[in-house]
Amino acid sequence: MFSHSVELRPEMTAGSLWSCAFLLLFSSIGSLWAAEISCRSEDGDPVDWFLLYKLPKYIRKERPRTGLEYMYMDSLTQAWQLSKFLINRTQSALGQTLNQLYEAYKSKARHISLSF
Repeated sequence: MFSHSVELRPEMTAGSLWSCAFLLLFSSIGSLWAAEISCRSEDGDPVDWFLLYKLPKYIRKERPRTGLEYMYMDSLTQAWQLSKFLINRTQSALGQTLNQLYEAYKSKARHISLSF
């Protein structure tokens, strides 16, 4: 009944093809990286969750604190314990968890630069 004629310009078609290609590439790669990232324990093992409580900085003769110590609990330990690492170290649970994001970002940046 109704007939519509649509005129496609070559530059619009090429642009939309590039847009579709980028969307397809990033959506498929992003889901792969997201699946690999999880909370990590202080031993580097995957855990369902962890909690950190950063201890305040104070000075006492018996045990001076830098303000970087923290208490730690995860889904496996189920009890608070003083961490053997400082919170700003890559060996800490926070450091090991965030390191996965940094590595994924670096890998993504390398992949994007190689694809051009």
